[in-house]
Amino acid sequence: MEVKNNTTKGGFSKAWDLVPGGKQFDVRVEIMEKCDWSSRQTFYNKLSGRYPVTNPELMVLKNILEPYNIDPETGEYIKQLV
Repeated sequence: MEVKNNTTKGGFSKAWDLVPGGKQFDVRVEIMEKCDWSSRQTFYNKLSGRYPVTNPELMVLKNILEPYNIDPETGEYIKQLV
């Protein structure tokens, strides 16, 4: 049984890999606060696809990752870097 909108089949996980290592802690904290995820386990369950990311959560991810030029749905850069 396929879960609907589960970060579009690994997009969140791929996007997370594109977040600069020095920024990952701050970005994770911001995502957890704005999505109201109370534990790191919830974050990693959403990241791995074990729990689906809801549409409101996806909008939060888009807003947070946009300054880094990252699309959380596809796990790719929004604009290709030159």
